[in-house]
Amino acid sequence: MVTRGLWNLQINGILTSDAKSIQVCLPCVAGKWFRYCHPQARTSSPGDEATFQKIKQLQEAKNKPDGWEEVSFPSPPHSVFRIKLAEVHEAPDLSFESLLQKASRPLERTLNLTSGKQTEHIVSGDLEINFDAPTPLNELQFRFFTDFIFQWRFYIDDHTLWQYPSTLLNTLVIAVLRLAAWDLEITHEDIDSRVELPIGFRSVPGWDSPETHIFWFHGFLVVICDTLDTNSSVTAAVLRAKTLLNGYSRVSQKARLILVSLRHVQFVELSPEFVGRSEVLPLVVNTSAEQCSPGFRALTHVLSSSCWKESLAHRERWGINMPPEIFDMILRALTPRDILSFCRSSLAVERWYYSSVPQFGDFRVRHFDSSVPCCGQLDAMDAAVCCSLCYVWKHTKCIGLACTPPGRRYICPDCHEKKDRQCLVPGGINETSGRKWRGPGCRIRVAGHPKILELRLSLPTHLRPERRLLGTLDRAPSLFINYAIRFGGAFSGLAYGLDEDLCQTENS
Repeated sequence: MVTRGLWNLQINGILTSDAKSIQVCLPCVAGKWFRYCHPQARTSSPGDEATFQKIKQLQEAKNKPDGWEEVSFPSPPHSVFRIKLAEVHEAPDLSFESLLQKASRPLERTLNLTSGKQTEHIVSGDLEINFDAPTPLNELQFRFFTDFIFQWRFYIDDHTLWQYPSTLLNTLVIAVLRLAAWDLEITHEDIDSRVELPIGFRSVPGWDSPETHIFWFHGFLVVICDTLDTNSSVTAAVLRAKTLLNGYSRVSQKARLILVSLRHVQFVELSPEFVGRSEVLPLVVNTSAEQCSPGFRALTHVLSSSCWKESLAHRERWGINMPPEIFDMILRALTPRDILSFCRSSLAVERWYYSSVPQFGDFRVRHFDSSVPCCGQLDAMDAAVCCSLCYVWKHTKCIGLACTPPGRRYICPDCHEKKDRQCLVPGGINETSGRKWRGPGCRIRVAGHPKILELRLSLPTHLRPERRLLGTLDRAPSLFINYAIRFGGAFSGLAYGLDEDLCQTENS
């Protein structure tokens, strides 16, 4: 009997299983994970004896079987129980009930730990960062973040896979940072056959990630942490950063840190005189597939504006005066990687890069539902206030305020009523947004024409195998893919198409 399904192998590992995946370790593949899917065999569940017979055969094999692909971490996610392979290999009874008695329950353990941590006090600090009003680029970043969380919710919801330290944790964190810094590439043409949709249990985040849990990113020292919801965890992260900085022969007078745990993010400023810390902000929460979190809103301002960056003005030396039109043409002609390198070393280029919507061409955002949800209009922002808890901007006129609060300190009604209490529990994202309509896409204008930028969840209609038999009888929308987002050339899971804006058409 052939066992169909996804399998993961690693030396000195353990067996992790649910109805969709089996994870197996073999001594012939030291330190690497592999998986295999037999496309035609029937599916056997973990309770089927054939599943464990297959495991014993794999353990006795001397070499990795043909057809297995290497992956960076176990996939698919949603592990339910774990069993030591020796117990499977030596067990006289391969029934599911017998083996389950010796299994551990990592998901239940994570639920218990998470529930306990949510009652602890969140650390607050004395570092104030004055965020500017949102930009058209920020609107797209907020959209991309919620879409990214939705696409990869299977991995994020399974906390056992990305518990610190893990390769998956680094992979997810660097993706969030890249979206916040617009450190990405946008593919425009010939992409229908090169994107891997739909994103599901078989999909694996394939972009590169840092090998260590502390690294430099766009001038900031990023420290990936286990947790940030206690004072001791924050202190431990700061000490790790200090140890690294003390190892440099020349240390600047001030260092800026980004502490991130996937659940939270915090900004820290180190100097010889003091350590300034911002509040700990929620980064990925149960509702992150529907609305942007406060932590990601703060990350976009920190990484894609000058609100907390060290000025590069003293390094700016242009030998000639260049007309703005020529300057704009040169920058638009550069490749994404070149323009990113250029903007890190030039204040003028950085201002140009983040004040536009780079890589999209003749593309204009015309509605800002994520940035200014009160009316969706990015105008009269001098008469708008930003909630000091969720970082959402709203016009005073829209929310009925007679004037701007002193110091612009404002807490919106949702935060007052604690409707949006930020937490992340196993399975929370899929339970919150998996079966819901997530609303329309971003309303934009391309070459003067109103369009809606919609997330594509599957390949265009003409590339779907199940529709090829219909031929000319298939009247489903084409759903072409116009843009794909990539990290270092690897598909991010985000692909978008341009749909007609029916509301705009009816109004006109």
